[in-house]
Amino acid sequence: MSENNYKLKIDHLKTFFFLDEGILKAVNDVDIILYHGESIGIIGESGCGKTITVQSILNIIQDPGLIVDGKISYRLNDEHQIDLTAIDKDGLEMRNIRGNEISIIFQEPMTSLSPVHTVGFQVIENIKIHQEKNKKLAKQKALEMLELVGFSSPNHIYDSYAYNLSGGMRQRVMIAMALSCNPSILIADEPTTALDVTVQAQILDLLENIKKKFNTSIIYITHDLGVIAETVDRIYVMYMGKVVEHGSVKDIFSNPLHPYTQNLLKSIPRIDLDIEKLEAIEGNVPIPLDPHWQCGFYNRCPDAIAGQCDTKMPSLSKIKNQEVRCFLYSDEIEPKDEWDTIYG
Repeated sequence: MSENNYKLKIDHLKTFFFLDEGILKAVNDVDIILYHGESIGIIGESGCGKTITVQSILNIIQDPGLIVDGKISYRLNDEHQIDLTAIDKDGLEMRNIRGNEISIIFQEPMTSLSPVHTVGFQVIENIKIHQEKNKKLAKQKALEMLELVGFSSPNHIYDSYAYNLSGGMRQRVMIAMALSCNPSILIADEPTTALDVTVQAQILDLLENIKKKFNTSIIYITHDLGVIAETVDRIYVMYMGKVVEHGSVKDIFSNPLHPYTQNLLKSIPRIDLDIEKLEAIEGNVPIPLDPHWQCGFYNRCPDAIAGQCDTKMPSLSKIKNQEVRCFLYSDEIEPKDEWDTIYG
């Protein structure tokens, strides 16, 4: 696909948190592109910067976080594009984007849904804020959405409270709320967390059917490659605030290039192999607080090259149909900018 036909395009995004201890570089020079009607996955362990990346799209970063550089282009139509980093995050234009154009399903519905209001009240409020002010028509739309996400008795769910519902049912309610204003982009942040495998499959099937029915573009955020193996078109692998590998789902699964991606794949349970113990990546993701100018995976990498990986930052290089940030494939070094020279 041509880059000119994107639905959402992130260029050199940097979202930092300015702490007393230093600068936490949660998202550090990230490029991502999403096409119309496409699904992509952003994967990595907790703390890699996945959620902050998508929160940056909607500019809902909590203090002391701040987008310090980069551009997030959203295409309204063929003639009009908006740089989401250039508009007031609390202004009317941004409020119209959130929910109306781009919706997000948060990873824990129990903390996102109000315990003191009915499901119907919450879905209606979302519709009234963005689209239909008439309460009767808003209720009709809310019931349609609850039916769309698979509830056979939408009226019963409408009158229920979040604590009356199972985890899978609450997640369906969150999806109904996210879809209630017909967004063109849906962000699913760990949509199957804490759900059993059967319910996980149902939720993923539901999102896939919604994508086909409405031609919705979907961004999946997950730490689990297995969840999105048959769901997305392309995958971005993140580590310490940077994209370390990017490619089609077929290429990533059949030929992972970066040592981090390779180790993530080895940690997935497989029924076709006689393995008694799953492989694990030793250590934890370092906190990107004033990070050194080196490959972020250096201290955990089995293939690290001393004197190179620990002293230079590899560039994201094109290798056939994939992109990878690793000196095993290219000697290209990422150029420093003003933020890198301060602590690099």
